[in-house]
Amino acid sequence: ESGCRGLDACGAAIGLWAWARARRGLQGIIPAALQARLAELAPGCKPQDVANALWAFAKLHWEPQSGTWNALATRAAEVAGDMKPQELSIVVWALASLGLRIPDDSQLGTALLRAVSQSSGYFEAQSVANLLWGFGRLAIMEPPALLIDASLLSTLVRRASQLATDFTPQGLANAVWGSAQLRAEPTKVAQVVANADISLLAAEDVGVVCWSLGRLGLSDEDLAQAPLQRAAELAWSRELDWQALGRVDYAVRALGSTAGSGKAVSRIRSALHRNARSAIEVVNAARGELNDGAVAFLLSAWAGKKFPDLALRGDLPAEATRVLLVDDTGVAVCQTLREHRAKVSRWRRFCQGLREGVAWPSPRRSGGYSAAVVRLPATKAALELALRAVAPLVEAGGTVWLYGARAEGAHTMAAAIKSPIFDTASLVVEHQGAFSVAKARRSAAEAPACEMQDCEEWKELELDGQQLQWRVFPGLFAGGALDVMTAALLAVLPSPRGRALDFCCGSGTIAAALLLRAPGMRVDLLDADALALEAARSNVPAARSFYLSDGFASLPEQRCYDWIVSNPPVHLGLQPDLTVLCELLATGPQRLRPGGFLWLVTQTYVPVGCLTTAASTVWTDGRFTVWRIAAKDTGDAPESEGARAKKKK
Repeated sequence: ESGCRGLDACGAAIGLWAWARARRGLQGIIPAALQARLAELAPGCKPQDVANALWAFAKLHWEPQSGTWNALATRAAEVAGDMKPQELSIVVWALASLGLRIPDDSQLGTALLRAVSQSSGYFEAQSVANLLWGFGRLAIMEPPALLIDASLLSTLVRRASQLATDFTPQGLANAVWGSAQLRAEPTKVAQVVANADISLLAAEDVGVVCWSLGRLGLSDEDLAQAPLQRAAELAWSRELDWQALGRVDYAVRALGSTAGSGKAVSRIRSALHRNARSAIEVVNAARGELNDGAVAFLLSAWAGKKFPDLALRGDLPAEATRVLLVDDTGVAVCQTLREHRAKVSRWRRFCQGLREGVAWPSPRRSGGYSAAVVRLPATKAALELALRAVAPLVEAGGTVWLYGARAEGAHTMAAAIKSPIFDTASLVVEHQGAFSVAKARRSAAEAPACEMQDCEEWKELELDGQQLQWRVFPGLFAGGALDVMTAALLAVLPSPRGRALDFCCGSGTIAAALLLRAPGMRVDLLDADALALEAARSNVPAARSFYLSDGFASLPEQRCYDWIVSNPPVHLGLQPDLTVLCELLATGPQRLRPGGFLWLVTQTYVPVGCLTTAASTVWTDGRFTVWRIAAKDTGDAPESEGARAKKKK
């Protein structure tokens, strides 16, 4: 830290750049010390220093503090005219990557646009890709952070066409994506693609290129063929991942006859459909492997060979050990605790198969728990809620463990274990950095009793022009607001009728909207999260039934609906998880009455159209798609895990 204070502006910028280049993350005091020094010396930064510093923040996924950003933005505006083309492109790319707002008094936006216009003939391929991607990303922020005029856009697209053969596959995808977001002339963007070597495009890149052409509404069939055929080649060899499948399927639907003749389109669709099942299996298997890896690292840490301080034997009393196990979905952790003679109680919020979830942990009748083991929840808010619930139940001096994967944010979970209720947490990381375990001791400080109602939050939700008092809990989807995807779904639904099911209801937004539009309608709500369903009971008191269920597992077998409406989750925290979507597509149509419909909304990259031929597009804006599946046509959606299990029995 003292060494950082001795650096000049160039040294501080290069130091942060090197730290990011080494992928050291944000651990330790050095990144914070370098940022503080940059904030102090920003007025003296040279153009390259500004570019290096912003590149480092972007690579570290670390938004600078407001003082640092204001100082850097002011200096960037002052020196933009002296920046080299590559430095300009780095600054635009970094602003977009971080989603930074340009300070009103910095004049940075005007200075950047002027400098880019003056240097437009000197940008190399990578710089053009960075600029188009960056300007595209800044333009779609709400509200737009920076807009370029048609003349500059045309100049950049023309430069991209000249340099098309020099693009890396990712560079080409970024340039075309940015051009699509900026609504460039479709044929000019397609010409960039035509001038490039499409055969080099890998799965992710070809998905982005096809989506971009679909977003632009390209009308030239000849220009659309090459990327679509490349996508089909990769699909036949099962190389497209789930997001690439969704983007290519969107392009085929959006381009219509431009995608090719009926026979050609049929071949592309067949290829996508063939690839879909394997892509979904990869996603769901990866999710299982992530959980298995987290459990394995916890058990190895408890063994005490590499991390003696984490040895389980030293933290569990020899007798009368009572352990609370939170949100663990397997048996290995429980078995290990019982091998150490612990009496294990579970608190699972979410249903698992036919095992019901529980909204809130029950205190012991006498005494507290000697320890608690918490599987890292999907969000930071959910983790803080879990610790708030657990803290009063653990005796003073007891141990609390958290475990999870870096991909889930486990490297930051120790920060959630706060004093004075807990002593400072220690964090150990697997040697490749993929998994982490945190350990803290319950302090002697009193933790106030915490019941479920102590954590509830009441908000005001505007729905169909009415203001509703809305009950939520920390970590629930959308936090009590009307999210953009659910709003899109509700906006295109026709007048509701009959009996409806709000599948994956969360706090009950869709069900409440249906009842506002048809007060006499019979509406049921279903969710796997017991806490979410508690909120929904308060928010939608006019509903007929509430089902705590893992998919359709606990829904009465003969119960069918005129409508099933859903905004299904496709991520569990930061990780993709398509289990619920597959269950909905496979079983949902079977739960419809004759003439009924399944309505759902997803991100456009979710390959609903590849998973079932029964799905038709009701509405799309390129970001989100509303789908409809009719009862009379169940299509060929992938068989759900529940259905496969029944067959085995």
